[in-house]
Amino acid sequence: MTLRGTAAIIGIGESEIGRVPERDGVGLTVDAARRAIDDAGVATSDVDGVITTPVFVKPYPRQANVVAEQLGIRPRFQVTWQNSGASGCSMIGGAAAAIRAGLASTVLVASGDNELSGLGSDGTIAELARQRDPDLEAPHGLTVPALFAMVIRAYMHRYGVSPEQAAAVAVTMREHAGYTDKAQMSEPITVDDVLASPMVASPLRRLDCSLISDGAAAAVVTSAARVDDRPAAFVLGFGEGYSHELIIHSPSLTTFAAVESGRRAYEMARIGPPEIDVAGIYDCFSGVVLIELEDLGLCPTGEAGAFVTDGGIRIGGTIPVNTNGGLLSYCHPGYPGGLFHVVEVARQLMRKADRRQIDAEVGLVHNMGGTFSTNSTLILGTGSTR
Repeated sequence: MTLRGTAAIIGIGESEIGRVPERDGVGLTVDAARRAIDDAGVATSDVDGVITTPVFVKPYPRQANVVAEQLGIRPRFQVTWQNSGASGCSMIGGAAAAIRAGLASTVLVASGDNELSGLGSDGTIAELARQRDPDLEAPHGLTVPALFAMVIRAYMHRYGVSPEQAAAVAVTMREHAGYTDKAQMSEPITVDDVLASPMVASPLRRLDCSLISDGAAAAVVTSAARVDDRPAAFVLGFGEGYSHELIIHSPSLTTFAAVESGRRAYEMARIGPPEIDVAGIYDCFSGVVLIELEDLGLCPTGEAGAFVTDGGIRIGGTIPVNTNGGLLSYCHPGYPGGLFHVVEVARQLMRKADRRQIDAEVGLVHNMGGTFSTNSTLILGTGSTR
């Protein structure tokens, strides 16, 4: 089954982000959802599908049902989607598939959480550590940064990537965050600042690590046939890839199933990496972006460090990445993080990016969850590409 050109994002929305103590995860999700519905120019009664992620801080067994109820929606298609950090792209792919199958005509995709005000930084890190594999990881005190540090160390060793090159990712994300007044962190940083920040898990330093935030993102997806002259981001391609659950079972420590998810998305979209104008790349840690750029074919294997250092992912570069500042500088509320990437790329294609607007016709979003365990890739395009 192909999803190419069958569905489109017609509305996007975000809640307030950063520290938002007056809203819990559901409240943030509902806020972003209302903004997306308003942006789409549709009535709530037009929405007949709802897809959400679980809320980490205060979970409900049927999260999508809670969100739909608070919005006054009576959906005929509904899913609470848990694909970890890969959920954002997967939810959009699922919405497009549901529309193509006739299960719904207009689907709200929304995700939010309040990790910063609900758990705090230390509490979030501790809770993530407790949720590692109960037999092979949690008893040994493995943290999320430690697991990613092992992978990034292996990648840097294999390809001769320096800490300065990895740090350039964080510097670029902070530069992009400076183009939006909403970013959680927008003060410029340098490579020296990154390398001088406290060590978390070698080689990862504090400024190599993504934020912990409150926030929610949402998108309204409908049939391409229902799109008139309104701004829209059409679904061109989608793919997923899975190779392991625990990193100790991964076939490789330097390349992952983003290769498969990207290939499947490119094949469905009938395009290749050279045609991508803008990208949203999951940036939970700076070195992760280097690996994903290569796995997705956006630069040659082993050359991502030089590519980033030379300005390849900056606004104005070869392929601008995370033009809002990404998880490293814009916000990262957990499961919603990947959907923020989707919303930002859709915003670029819909010509709603204000000061950071670039000339883009095709955008790629890649989400990743676990320790490279879940991978989902989405390709979006303007009306001229459908």
